Amino acid sequence: MHERRLTKGERAFVEEKLHNFKANEALVKELQEEQKELAGAIRGASMDKARAANYQVGDPTASTAIKIYTIDEEIQRIGFWQRAIKDTYSIISPEDKELVRLVYFENTPIYPTIDQLGISESEYYRRKRNVLPIFARRMCIL
Repeated sequence: MHERRLTKGERAFVEEKLHNFKANEALVKELQEEQKELAGAIRGASMDKARAANYQVGDPTASTAIKIYTIDEEIQRIGFWQRAIKDTYSIISPEDKELVRLVYFENTPIYPTIDQLGISESEYYRRKRNVLPIFARRMCIL
């Protein structure tokens, strides 16, 4: 069976998700905190404040609820890619894990990476080329 290769755009997309993995972990935590604060504001609103809001343009409670929903959607969207990366990372070889960690999670340049891994430049590119489709399959790209 001949499996198709990643297009240049697909490869760039997968690499972008891998490069942003650590930043997205932090972003999800920030979004969850913001969501908790907004939910607390809704629970803390008194009925008098809610009635007073009816005389203003827009409903602050509804606006806050929509903001909470929007944040939840963002968390779910980011979470899909994060889970795909974690799932795939857990099943790849230790050698590939080290490559992914250095190249994508730590953004280590090529020459320090090949020195650390003790591999040639051609082996570096071959291993990257072979590991990216594994992530792409889990991300439903292939």
